[in-house]
Amino acid sequence: ETVSNMVHSTSVGTVTTNTQVKILIDDGTIGGVGEIGEIIVRNQATRFLGYFNNEPRPIMGEDGWMHTSDMAFIDEHNEIHIVGQRTFIIKNIYSEIYPCEIEDLIEIIPGVKFVCVVGTPDPSEIEVATALIVKEVGSRLTEEIIMESTSNLPTFKQLRGGVFFVESLPINGSGKIRRKKAKELATKLKYERLSNL
Repeated sequence: ETVSNMVHSTSVGTVTTNTQVKILIDDGTIGGVGEIGEIIVRNQATRFLGYFNNEPRPIMGEDGWMHTSDMAFIDEHNEIHIVGQRTFIIKNIYSEIYPCEIEDLIEIIPGVKFVCVVGTPDPSEIEVATALIVKEVGSRLTEEIIMESTSNLPTFKQLRGGVFFVESLPINGSGKIRRKKAKELATKLKYERLSNL
């Protein structure tokens, strides 16, 4: 997949001295400019041991390339753009969905304080995009307003799992969203809504 029309997070910078970075596509080839894949890194000077608090541990290959599980692309200026972790990409039958594509559209809507998009189980499409949103105090946001903001995306990337307004999102000690917990919450809310139909 490429990023020709993709809304993405800002650059995290370029590769540092004495470090090699490649984008590994799912078919095992190395990605070109704008192609999304897993970041693999090789550096002779340092060794990465893992993430704080037992986050997914990178896999070190025999050839010295570390598989980070972070998905990204490199632009024409050699800047790296992170689109998410492999484990949190929404696995839809039509294509992978990067949560940031949808979150970037929603977070600019007036009245949205925080947003987290996750995949929730779907019997025919494996997973569908589902949004958890914390509103600003006094906001009159509705599910329809949020759905409209994503209506120009391909159908399979739209919020087919629904929109759920919540008081807060699960976060860790450093203020990052705990996406696994958010996914569990979204799945629970979705099934509660379906059971009340």
